[in-house]
Amino acid sequence: FFEMYQDRIYEDHLDLFDQEGLELINIAAIVLGREMGKIARRDEGLFNRIAAVLSTNSLDLNNSSMAMIMREHFDNTVEENFLLIKQILAGFLNLARST
Repeated sequence: FFEMYQDRIYEDHLDLFDQEGLELINIAAIVLGREMGKIARRDEGLFNRIAAVLSTNSLDLNNSSMAMIMREHFDNTVEENFLLIKQILAGFLNLARST
């Protein structure tokens, strides 16, 4: 995702590069969430459903079916995927605000 939207991320989400400890994959997850949120906010039902799915899968590492499914398709651990889901959710809910 980062490679595909690198220019746009640098232009529109520069605030994320000031946060210590965020690697490019983490920044990409937050940006993905932000972009998903922009689209989903057009339909309240859709927004609430996606928020619920992300929230449910970011509550408990051992019960995150989404993180487990991601492990099958990406070269990440369940723990890494769980963190990415939390970051997607933060971006989706706009908790990782841009300036």
